Amino acid sequence: MNRPHATALFATDSELSRRARDALARQGKVVVFSFFPLPDSFGTSHTVPPGDIAGLLMLFRKEGINQVCLAGAISPALLFSGTIHPSGQEFLRRRRRWRSEALLADLAGLLRREGIRLVSLARLLPDDIAPAGVLTERAPTPEERTDILAGCACARSLLRFRVGQAVAVRRGMILAVEGAEGTDRMIQRAGALVEGFVVVKVAGRRKDPRFDLPAVGERTVAALADARATALAVEAGKTLLVNRNSVISACNAAGISLVGI
Repeated sequence: MNRPHATALFATDSELSRRARDALARQGKVVVFSFFPLPDSFGTSHTVPPGDIAGLLMLFRKEGINQVCLAGAISPALLFSGTIHPSGQEFLRRRRRWRSEALLADLAGLLRREGIRLVSLARLLPDDIAPAGVLTERAPTPEERTDILAGCACARSLLRFRVGQAVAVRRGMILAVEGAEGTDRMIQRAGALVEGFVVVKVAGRRKDPRFDLPAVGERTVAALADARATALAVEAGKTLLVNRNSVISACNAAGISLVGI
């Protein structure tokens, strides 16, 4: 007989975390944890030191957790901050490379040995997965479509280096490539150079949907509008549009064309 779901949710102060919490609450028990204090709107939550793997395992055992959902971004800078808990430092010392997907895959293996599985956000929030085609009132112009193709080719060529999940393009020129800073900061860099550019965000074939799913929310749309970008292309079937209808409405209000490719 299967045990009822008891899920530990890693959350940040984000719309994605709230939507994941609400979806999980409909399935059973949810225990929210974070590396930093969360607003009272999250209800009861546990703040644990960054990287406190030993403490988390103790919490999971105490609460009878049998699945974990990761619904919040972790800044790569945290790994180099000197604030990682000793049990997390020991975990890192055993890994030669600190690529996020490799570390999370190793963490998934550790949890699996504890009888805990990772929940895929794609399965948890299927209505937020980007479909193919034009999603906004305005379709991309011919020039924007050409830049989308160029950006897609560039981003896919960089995936093997674990960079370039998103790129900014204007008239075929690559203005910016996403690094560890994230998509929104990359958009700001591109906007400091020129307006009227497009952003292309891809996932790649080897992304693990349990913890490595690209996401776009209203904050990203606001960053695009502030930078005076004109179009956003995301990989259909592999990108979360967090609260999809709100994202589409925000794009329409800003005159940004949104398309699933």
